[in-house]
Amino acid sequence: MSAHDPLAHPEQSANTPAPPGEEAHVPPTLQGVMLAIEPARSAVADFCVLWQTGALFSTSTEMCDARDEFLNTRTTLKGRRGAHRISAAGLCAYAVWCPQLSRVNFTGCGEVVTEACVIALAQGCPQLSSLDLYHCSRITDAYVIALAQGCPQLSSMSLERCYNITDACVIALAQGCHQLSSLNLAFCRQITDAAVIALSQGCPQLSSLDLEGYLYECRQITDAGVIALSQGCHQLSILNLSWCDEITDACVIALARGCPQLSILNLSWCKQITDAAVIALAQRCPQLSILNLNCCEQITDAAVIALAQGCPQLSSLSLNCCKHIT
Repeated sequence: MSAHDPLAHPEQSANTPAPPGEEAHVPPTLQGVMLAIEPARSAVADFCVLWQTGALFSTSTEMCDARDEFLNTRTTLKGRRGAHRISAAGLCAYAVWCPQLSRVNFTGCGEVVTEACVIALAQGCPQLSSLDLYHCSRITDAYVIALAQGCPQLSSMSLERCYNITDACVIALAQGCHQLSSLNLAFCRQITDAAVIALSQGCPQLSSLDLEGYLYECRQITDAGVIALSQGCHQLSILNLSWCDEITDACVIALARGCPQLSILNLSWCKQITDAAVIALAQRCPQLSILNLNCCEQITDAAVIALAQGCPQLSSLSLNCCKHIT
């Protein structure tokens, strides 16, 4: 035995595994460290997208063994970490190899999220509950419809800035994902009342909905859609209607009556809103904590006084450009 060989345990042969805490030696390579120490391997997988992709496609026996163990229990995937972004092939591989994935965030991966990736996700990850597709410009109705059909446990989904989607995919979500509680449709310019009405009929657990139409006038969301929400989604607590300038007091009064848990409401640039709507909120929504009334030019002191009296939890009130406030 040379001076550089690891010493065997006094009562064991050189081939006998060392007792716990007395491992023979530190693995000589970085790959060895990652494979030998499970927490380190998991941390590397979480914070290095490049390693994730390498693990999926490696032909190393050791890496393959670690990969199988890792992927079989993998529940979360983030497609981008800092400047590093997983490839389309990597995304597809995750969908195939990780049947327990429940949370996926593709923010910043708009250029690599292809139809094949989403279809693979829909077919291979039936436990998916949270999916963020922020600014994935390639996303179309077909992608979302496939998810609605293959992932019935979806409860949270962001389609913000997915400009190509229409009512058809939202209707499919409402029909296939009855556990949906949070949906972000901000800046989705083709969404109309038809989609909102479908959500009110198929998603009674909906608690958060974003319909913001910032930088353009959203004329396709009207009182009809919001009134339907108030009748079918009584757990609604967060609603963003910013720039939906067709809505009037009627739908806000309906919200106040039907959604008493409302806590965050954005009505900025809804220029038809008057004191009547705000007073109804003050009387029926005591949990209201954040209210944005920027550029609601018809609001007066009466509305603010009502809020002060009826909403003790109010922590943020935006009144920019409300010229009648004193």
